[in-house]
Amino acid sequence: MTADEALQLREMLVFALERLSEPAPRQIEWLTDRSLKLADELALDLDDVMPTVPQLIQLGVISPSAEPPLRAVDDSLEHLNADESKWDFDALACDPEWAEVRHRAAEALIALTIAA
Repeated sequence: MTADEALQLREMLVFALERLSEPAPRQIEWLTDRSLKLADELALDLDDVMPTVPQLIQLGVISPSAEPPLRAVDDSLEHLNADESKWDFDALACDPEWAEVRHRAAEALIALTIAA
């Protein structure tokens, strides 16, 4: 992985966390604007980047202290996978598990930017 690729992956990580930490109405608007019907689309960018986190840490692109909050977001999203109904817009807006995802994503974003 080149330095430019690593920085691009870090940007993707920040973008995914920003979207996951937004209030439900903004998330629903983002999904609707793209004609997407399920909230799982919010998690896909994070899913794409999470496997590279150890390598990004090794390359010094993100701090090791950012890994636990990133894993917490990923774990919260993984927990949602157990129930398909958690991915509809009603759940996105009202389910306390989505509130937890937003909270953890905001914490991970802070950890990522402070540790940069």
